[in-house]
Amino acid sequence: SSMVMDSTNRIHISHMEQNENTMNRTLKYSLFNGTSWYSTIVDDSVFLVGAESSIDIDSRDNPHISYSEDTYGVDPIDLKYAYYDGNTWAVSVIHSDTKAGESSIAIDSNDVVHIAYIVRVVGNPDSKIVYYANNHDGNWNKEQITSDSYGDTLSLVLDSNDKPIISFLDH
Repeated sequence: SSMVMDSTNRIHISHMEQNENTMNRTLKYSLFNGTSWYSTIVDDSVFLVGAESSIDIDSRDNPHISYSEDTYGVDPIDLKYAYYDGNTWAVSVIHSDTKAGESSIAIDSNDVVHIAYIVRVVGNPDSKIVYYANNHDGNWNKEQITSDSYGDTLSLVLDSNDKPIISFLDH
């Protein structure tokens, strides 16, 4: 799960929830408006959706979420992106046919979305590659940051000039 506070001090949370009857997992979004909680399903398209989510908000206080999707517990695991435009949720795939894992999302001052994420190397689950993506020109631009890493955690922040800074554990 991941949490962020908006300009009016409302709390936004992205999280995965498991259905006790089917064992399916869905990506949910919850908002605390200062008085009560509101929750909705963002993506329930396959067996395991919403793992390792990250959330941020844009200049209109609308949420953007990056997360992984695992189709029935087998490879591949896609990196997905969902955003709420004030009326509906839109969902897209950023990196497909991989073993995508943890991600970290940040929205810059021009509402450009930046995402850092880890992809596990096929055949060597301990080996991982760090990627960076943004939608500066309306399309997802992806860049490989490392050739091989053994890290499990990463974080993305933007500096005062909207330049990404990525940290990751490499052991």
